[in-house]
Amino acid sequence: MLQAGPRASSANYLVAHASGTALDIEAAPGDFTRLYPLFPEDGVLLHTNHFLAPGTGLARVNAPTDLALWAMPSSTIRLQRLLAAGTARTLEDFGALLADHADYPHGICAHPDPAAHPCEQTATIASVLMDLTARHIWLAAGHPCQTPYEQLDIAL
Repeated sequence: MLQAGPRASSANYLVAHASGTALDIEAAPGDFTRLYPLFPEDGVLLHTNHFLAPGTGLARVNAPTDLALWAMPSSTIRLQRLLAAGTARTLEDFGALLADHADYPHGICAHPDPAAHPCEQTATIASVLMDLTARHIWLAAGHPCQTPYEQLDIAL
């Protein structure tokens, strides 16, 4: 599906299966030649809003221009917070990490910045936790620091 048509903007896709197979695909504007796969490290995929795949840096010819670092400079700080919490292994650990406010209001759990123009404000509007083996998904429909996770019924 990701190879089927061109994209007008960057996107990130997380594809995972109950068997334990997981893949993160960074997609730059353009066709299928602009898809960059990332694989789990120690069973965990971490991603924020900038490109991470090898070969997507500015030094590579025809590499995507990563506007995320201009538009959301906090992306690298948020990724570092995720990496620093490398001992997170339970759903509760990840839930607490997704509610992190370091560098507030631009933390992992982002809140509107009152100093920013209204059209430039960003915020975390939802948070998702998944247990692929058990086939459970929990959704916090709002800021994860304020909204409890609710289990969704996804039984097949």
